[in-house]
Amino acid sequence: MQITFIEKSNIDTSRYDNCVNNALFECFYAQRYVLDALSSNWGICVYGDYEVVLPVAIGKKFIFKYIYQPVFTQYSAFLSQTTIADNVKDGMIDYLKRKFLHIHLGLGNARPGSYTSRDTFLLYLGKNSQELNAGFSKQCRKNIKNCISNNVEIHDSGNCDIHLNLSFELYARKNVKDVTRAKLYQLSVMLKEAMNTNKAELYIAFSNEIPIASAIFVRLKKKYIIYSATSETGRRNNAMYGIIHMFISRHTGEDAFLDFAGSSIDTIAYRNRNFGAEKTSYQHLCYSKLRDKINIFDLSLSITLLYSMVGSWRKISLIP
Repeated sequence: MQITFIEKSNIDTSRYDNCVNNALFECFYAQRYVLDALSSNWGICVYGDYEVVLPVAIGKKFIFKYIYQPVFTQYSAFLSQTTIADNVKDGMIDYLKRKFLHIHLGLGNARPGSYTSRDTFLLYLGKNSQELNAGFSKQCRKNIKNCISNNVEIHDSGNCDIHLNLSFELYARKNVKDVTRAKLYQLSVMLKEAMNTNKAELYIAFSNEIPIASAIFVRLKKKYIIYSATSETGRRNNAMYGIIHMFISRHTGEDAFLDFAGSSIDTIAYRNRNFGAEKTSYQHLCYSKLRDKINIFDLSLSITLLYSMVGSWRKISLIP
């Protein structure tokens, strides 16, 4: 079984793009512009001659390289234009385990039960409006009416920076771990690229001409991924319910899915379920060669080094 790893700088981009764009499994997070924006470095595990590719983000702590799942993404995937045998998938994961010290990686099309299961929610848009509305929870319909009665205005165009500013406010207010201003700027770069290449739709909700919520729906083939942000005023006025309802109304009957992409914020996850989306699962691999010894990613690791030129011991603390 011929499996190799190719660093980003050595990837044949045309062949990689062909594999991603024509793969049987659609993975939005595998697109190069997404990986370039949301990860500082990445590469691909390759089976054969680009027959199967698995893109992964690469991090480094001191001399250790590891694989991680970037913030604002759910998973990577085994991508091929043909059906992939389970032994090929297993072989590629085994190869990565030998090459990297630590792996945190979502896998959109790994065998169910292979690793830890995580949930996301998908809403099929290819129904008529009656069927879609019937799937809304009672609370969802109430919140949509509340948004309308509060005179919230929703525009389907605007400046992407409005979404960035609302995102700053949201994540600061919720104090979400790992979501820094730097990460939000990276997300903004990705979303602006999607907007500039007509791969995304922007909706902004206003109250008294002040933006209170926004959502960007990014598309790959038959799937839309939602990135949303709301202010406290937007939350009270149920502005995001109005935005999502408008998007669904405009895409009713379309042979596509709206992927709510889960959320680390409980109130957002609850809102997503209220639209009648169906739960689906993907796998998440968490692997460490040092699991039974020292976990350098969860503990502060002190390494004592001897510098002969100064004849003294010095400590270097590695804090993730």
